[in-house]
Amino acid sequence: MPLGMHDRLASDKTKGAKLWLLAKFAITLTCFAVVFAKVGARPVWNRILSTPSSVILLLSVSGALQVILAIWRWRGVLRSLGESMTWTVVTRGVLVERFLNQALPSTLGGDAARIAELVGSKVPLAKALQSVIFDRFLGLAGIVLVMGATIPLNGPSSVSSGLVTITAGIFAAFAGGVALLTVPWSIGSGTIERCLPRSVPAFVETARKLLSCPRIWGYGFGLSVLIQLLICATVYAVAAEMHTALSLRAALTLVPGVIFFSLIPFSIAGWGAREGAMVALLGLEGVASRDALTLSVLLGIAQLLLGLVGGLLRLGLSRNCPPESLA
Repeated sequence: MPLGMHDRLASDKTKGAKLWLLAKFAITLTCFAVVFAKVGARPVWNRILSTPSSVILLLSVSGALQVILAIWRWRGVLRSLGESMTWTVVTRGVLVERFLNQALPSTLGGDAARIAELVGSKVPLAKALQSVIFDRFLGLAGIVLVMGATIPLNGPSSVSSGLVTITAGIFAAFAGGVALLTVPWSIGSGTIERCLPRSVPAFVETARKLLSCPRIWGYGFGLSVLIQLLICATVYAVAAEMHTALSLRAALTLVPGVIFFSLIPFSIAGWGAREGAMVALLGLEGVASRDALTLSVLLGIAQLLLGLVGGLLRLGLSRNCPPESLA
């Protein structure tokens, strides 16, 4: 490729990345503008300022437990790949990821930091990349599995709104994707691999091997589901402490959908998208928009503070414990 053309392509990619970043900021601000126009900023702000200490404790304990479970899950994935890493290395990776996911407009920065932690601990780049991608896949799997399992618990309003149909579609698409990992890639006289980058078939083969590993079904899917159930229980408990009328059934059926929607990468760290989804979905169960928005903002602030604490702990671990891996 001529040098000039290469420079033009690099410049176009940079411009595209800048435009996408501006679009994400615009979408985030638009979502906030819409929900605050409906609810009003002052009532939400007043409720946040009057948050009971019990809610702060609940959010802190829940956040810490989620991090512990995420560390446990990722270490299990690494062990399934033949890399027995120390708890310190894995903890550093998860903590820096949580920090960067809140500090940067994209989760790619956090993923890259986790990969760098492993590479610095002598893990091959290919395995480091595969472990992070598959761990991401397991996190998404936990959300979708809870969404699918709680479909029978949805109320009449969710059924009439089409939410159940959408949830069933997402679950079916996910199940189909997992099924594709178990079928041969060869079709007739040709192969799908010829049309894909080498890294794609390599990852699919790794994912296929991991899915056949019993540890993955315990560490991976089990812990991912447990994390999502913990989030649902936290939202329910916080709502109860804030005197918000949210049933446990509603929390189990609706909160995973909020988390799923906030993971779609069209806003900054899920802000705005999470608030809009929380107001819309909890509204199906009669939760006031002001109360739903307050819950969402409290969850966002908790994640932000958890990321900051994670970053500080990561600095402390890096000073006291150099990267290493167990043989």
